[in-house]
Amino acid sequence: MRAVHGTRWRDRSFPRKRETRRKLTRTSAPRPNESSARAGAGDRYLAVLLPSLGERKVSPSEVPSSHHPGADRRRGGGPKFRLLFGDAPERPASPPPTANDLIGWGWMAALDARMGIERGKLWSAEYWVGAVREQALALACLRYGEPPDFRRGRDRLPSAVTNPFEDTLVRSLEPVELRRALAKATELLIAEVGVHDSDLAERLRGPLADVTAT
Repeated sequence: MRAVHGTRWRDRSFPRKRETRRKLTRTSAPRPNESSARAGAGDRYLAVLLPSLGERKVSPSEVPSSHHPGADRRRGGGPKFRLLFGDAPERPASPPPTANDLIGWGWMAALDARMGIERGKLWSAEYWVGAVREQALALACLRYGEPPDFRRGRDRLPSAVTNPFEDTLVRSLEPVELRRALAKATELLIAEVGVHDSDLAERLRGPLADVTAT
């Protein structure tokens, strides 16, 4: 519905700015004691303020805690998970990656690194060069009986194994430097593949050499 004010038209179907501002203020303000985060129906998250402990005067600590409606909503953890109280369904932990998984991921990362260099996507290439290195280090972790996922076993590898990987670190985003680091990373990847599957290493040696060729 429109009304005429002199020579100006105004649409009365839209609220005025002041009314809109008041309405937004009333609806957007959080309610007291209302949970600020909810993961799902029935879940509640809250923060508990604890007073300072001991002789040192420190500010109160905020400890977040979560509460779930029942045991069927809880999830089991990894192999080292221990339930302190309550009940939880037994669920098998996710298996760690196999050697074939890591080899496949390393191969794909080398292809993506070469593609990034050729297309001028230098930050992307730097990321994928690091991914080649990570899969080679994960294969070394498998060889020494260390956990290969989430970099948990990297620092427990012998220095004789990890020292050569320092040459795989990218020092600049120049294409020449990226190709150098990629060539070194694929060389170490092939060496680790050869420990797990020598025939597969020989089949990959030629294609990976073409990937890193300048």
